[in-house]
Amino acid sequence: MPDQPTVPAEGAPPARARALSNALSFQLAVAFTALLALMLLVVALSAWHLRAVQLAADRVAREEWPRLLALQELATHAQGHGAAMARLLTAPRAQREAIYPSLDAESAEMDRLTAELKQRITEPEALALVRALDAARHRYREVFAEVGVWIESGEPARAAALFAADGQPSLDRLVTLAGDLAQAQQRAVTDWKARAANRVGTAETQLVIVTLLALAGAALLAWRIGRGVARPMAHLADTARQIAAGDLRARVGVARLSGPREVERVGVALDAMAEALEERNARIEAIAFADAITGLPNRAGLLREAAAAGKPGPDTALLFDVARLAAVNDVLGPGAGDALLLALGDRLRAAADAQGWRAAHLGAGTFAVVGRTGMATAEHEVEGLRVTVLEQLAAPVSCADVRIDPQFRCGWSFAAPDAGSEADLARVLREAEEALAEAKRARVDVRRFERIDPQRRRRQLVLLGSLRQAAESGGLEMWLQPKVALAPVDITRRAPTLHCHGFEALVRWRHPEWGMVSPGEFVPFAEAAGMVGVITRCMVSQALHFIAQPAVQALGLQVSVNVSTADLLDDDFTDWLCQQARRAGAPLDRLTLEITEGRLMDEAERALPRMHALREAGVRWSIDDFGTGYSSLAYLQRLPVSELKIDRSFVDHVDASPARIALLRSIVQLGHGLGLQVTAEGIERDEEWAQLRQAGCDLGQGWLFGRPMPAAAALAWARDLAGGDGGPAAQRGSTTEAHA
Repeated sequence: MPDQPTVPAEGAPPARARALSNALSFQLAVAFTALLALMLLVVALSAWHLRAVQLAADRVAREEWPRLLALQELATHAQGHGAAMARLLTAPRAQREAIYPSLDAESAEMDRLTAELKQRITEPEALALVRALDAARHRYREVFAEVGVWIESGEPARAAALFAADGQPSLDRLVTLAGDLAQAQQRAVTDWKARAANRVGTAETQLVIVTLLALAGAALLAWRIGRGVARPMAHLADTARQIAAGDLRARVGVARLSGPREVERVGVALDAMAEALEERNARIEAIAFADAITGLPNRAGLLREAAAAGKPGPDTALLFDVARLAAVNDVLGPGAGDALLLALGDRLRAAADAQGWRAAHLGAGTFAVVGRTGMATAEHEVEGLRVTVLEQLAAPVSCADVRIDPQFRCGWSFAAPDAGSEADLARVLREAEEALAEAKRARVDVRRFERIDPQRRRRQLVLLGSLRQAAESGGLEMWLQPKVALAPVDITRRAPTLHCHGFEALVRWRHPEWGMVSPGEFVPFAEAAGMVGVITRCMVSQALHFIAQPAVQALGLQVSVNVSTADLLDDDFTDWLCQQARRAGAPLDRLTLEITEGRLMDEAERALPRMHALREAGVRWSIDDFGTGYSSLAYLQRLPVSELKIDRSFVDHVDASPARIALLRSIVQLGHGLGLQVTAEGIERDEEWAQLRQAGCDLGQGWLFGRPMPAAAALAWARDLAGGDGGPAAQRGSTTEAHA
């Protein structure tokens, strides 16, 4: 069996790796040295030829071209001097003085150029022409001097004859000799160009030959390297790309390599790396797609399973949120919380597997069960599954020697009939989370996600967009629902009488297009969008103007306005309210602010100082929907509240059960024990009114006494009640009328 290369042990000196590196380095060094030598030869030949051409060009630029230019300039000045002499011979005496300077200048330039040519031209043939040119120049100078003498002696005719006979021929010979010399210089430049072209052609031929030799050598070396190294390395690179693309099962396979032993070692090392990456990736996936505590799939794991299913996947999701998990972690430690989640995860897995569904833990104590349902029976199936799961989850769990009774809130949703893709499951999970959040807000055990049709959602968006304008233009109206004293005012009467204590302010929107819009349609939407403060400030402002009326103050009426925790945490809400009260002239002791118990508990520590500040300003506080929360009792003694409002769930048909009556009386006694006024909401039946009177409840409101009405109608109602006999039949009518 052939010896198989192995990967060096971890921590051992990498001798084989160095041997591979040295072998490849040597082969590549030899190849590139040969190529470099050929390229240097090409560069040297090119440089040599270019240097020769450059030297010749420098000589032409330094010697030939200046001579040629000097000869051309000499001929030009000779012709200029002849033209000036012609003007001098024919000009009157008065104009001759102006011609002499130009003659002198032309003559001086001719002398300079002749002397320069005598220095620059050294060739024998050209030198003879230069000497003849110099002789012609001397002869012309002599004739010019003699002509000048005759002109100044007053014999211009004799001067002209002398110039024509001897001066003009000398000048013409000078121009002719200059032209001959220029032609000789032109021929020299032409010869140089021909020689340079020949030299360039020779250089090109040599470069082509050397380049072809270099290419042939490079091809030979490339073939040699490709056969021994490049092809195996290409196979290694292809495998490495597959691994980089995520195919961790790709392997080199040493048997397929035909390269040297060193390349085989690289292949073995690459295969070992792929195996290590595959193992490490498996561990990462276990962390990324599964919950570390329970071992159940997390959100990413569920979505991946749905995407990889290749068939319709889960279309329904139930979420179970563990209540008081944070309290378990705080009191018993994170270990106890993890033990609780682990136990619940095992139970949930068993319950889901029994139903053919998939269990998961989305984190933060929220468990999920996903699966498919028949659309026609979805709600029935989900409810049955929820009950089954809760039966197994709700059993007590022992953590850190403490018995814990887990409690849950549930939210669920199902997708459209074509659900099953990752995007559909993700949407169903988001919708189930929204339903779970709504269940928490409403303090109910379960909430199903209700889809809003596009037209309704558009209407909500339009309402939200025009909410602020409606508040500013008077579109938001304050309607008032009476709050009456439940105990008899006149004990001499057998039937209880009604006494109006005040009103609760409720918002109504009179929309210009859609008429009266229900608060249930826009208030929750405004809360979710963070715009509930617009409604609150509008209602508070209208309530202050209402209680500022002398008639309201004469009747001693209170007005309650609902506020949210977000309003209370607004930095300028307290100053704004006090400023509005001063402007309206409203006594703040007639204003009561109602805040929901559950929402107050979410931000109790931050809200407490601001509640005290408003209480010191005169505002009364009331805890709304009391009894639906589970942690407010610890804060009641610290909160500056004056009233507890019993939630309507404790009032509805309270007379039907002795246990409900006992619970109601306990709540009333608790409020009175804390020195608080107790108000009951949602009174709709005489039997409920009777039980509340017997329990000692102070105030009540509901359709039994009066529906919400506009502010002017509410004030008239209170006046009529105060001016009448207060009898129930006269003041409130029958129960049937109250519901009409």
